[in-house]
Amino acid sequence: MLNDFIDQFWPSTVDGISLGAIYALVALGYTLVYGVLRLINFAHSEIFMIGTFAAIGAVQIMGITTPVGTVALVGVVLVLALCAGVVSGGAAMLLELVAYRPLRKKGASRLAALISAIGASLFLQQLFALVVIPRLFDRPKEGGFLPVQSNDFVNPVNLFTIRFEVDVVRLVALLGLAAFVAGLVWLYLDFRTARRASARAEDEEYLAGIVAGSASREDTPSGGGTATLTKEPETGRAPAPTSTLTLRTALTRRTSGRLLLGGAAVGVVAYVLSLFVSIGDLFTFGTIDVRSDKLIMVIGAILMMVLLDVFVNRTKLGRGIRSTAQDPETAVLMGVNIDRVVMATFALGGAMAGVAAALYIMRFEEAHFMVGFLLGIKAFTAAVLGGIGNLRGALVGGLVLGLLEMYGSSIFGSDWRDVVAFVVLVLVLMFRPTGILGESLQRARA
Repeated sequence: MLNDFIDQFWPSTVDGISLGAIYALVALGYTLVYGVLRLINFAHSEIFMIGTFAAIGAVQIMGITTPVGTVALVGVVLVLALCAGVVSGGAAMLLELVAYRPLRKKGASRLAALISAIGASLFLQQLFALVVIPRLFDRPKEGGFLPVQSNDFVNPVNLFTIRFEVDVVRLVALLGLAAFVAGLVWLYLDFRTARRASARAEDEEYLAGIVAGSASREDTPSGGGTATLTKEPETGRAPAPTSTLTLRTALTRRTSGRLLLGGAAVGVVAYVLSLFVSIGDLFTFGTIDVRSDKLIMVIGAILMMVLLDVFVNRTKLGRGIRSTAQDPETAVLMGVNIDRVVMATFALGGAMAGVAAALYIMRFEEAHFMVGFLLGIKAFTAAVLGGIGNLRGALVGGLVLGLLEMYGSSIFGSDWRDVVAFVVLVLVLMFRPTGILGESLQRARA
């Protein structure tokens, strides 16, 4: 077993990280809802399932029938993520309106909401099995999985098992160049704005001097004295502000400078990659082989988690979510609309599940009306592992759980992969129920 683990270490690591990225995105939905309502939304797994079928529908509408290359694949994944995110977010909002809001308005217990979540989960599973899949995809419940190529069930083709169309180093360098050019344009706009602000400040100071001179003439006795256009200093008032911008402050403190430096850094990375990376069916770095679809999965998941973290911590609605999680009664007194915050929380969690569904379809190219059941439980395990209610903990928990699963498969065999996940859940609940990071959304500073 140890030899198998050593031989499969790097492939297991790559697969574990890519699978953990999916767990982490779905875990965000559990974390957000629990942080605000103290509710485990077990129907969230079906929101993910709805997203997978939305992604399949988008593939059919786009008419993709041949394998997609790397550059086109990025565009296809963006379209799938947008469609699945919108559909899953809308389904999550509808779920909150139908299954949870009536109970919350009546002051029902959390146990009642939990039972409602389980009932909604079972209802959505059977609704898709008996109605949606047969009618929209012409696929009966019997027969199991629904492949992406639903028009050709006999001889399906893997659309997303792809070959690099362009040199990945050139692609990375192109991204760096785009960031560098954007930084130059942004820097020019920064300096132009600074010059205009400085000119306005000088004009205001000049006009203020004229006004002060006029007042001085009016106050001068008729027998003598001279008027001056120089503004007399006034006690307690600061001089008119002037806007100055230097290249140093622009590079270190402004977005334009960060884009410039980031673009240059990406160019250096591209050069380093050119020394180590070979191009073909795989993204090969040293002894590590990574399929480009797995690479897109990880990058896409991390990007969405960063955007969600920025949204929750930097926006007005995000502050409302954190304040509601911290103290709902005080948040209401401060003017926060609780219903709006709860709806936004479900929409954000559903959108994250939709993006995860799009990445899942790109990787596995099939769906099933029960596809979210086991994956949802594992995502909940990831949320508990990282710290339930902690957004960054969901990322850590998902990646750790994915790695543990794949390492366990290489040691004990693939049949034990699911067992490893549930053993991890039991051990976490026994020895560290607060998770790895532990801090919940309620305790985060508003």
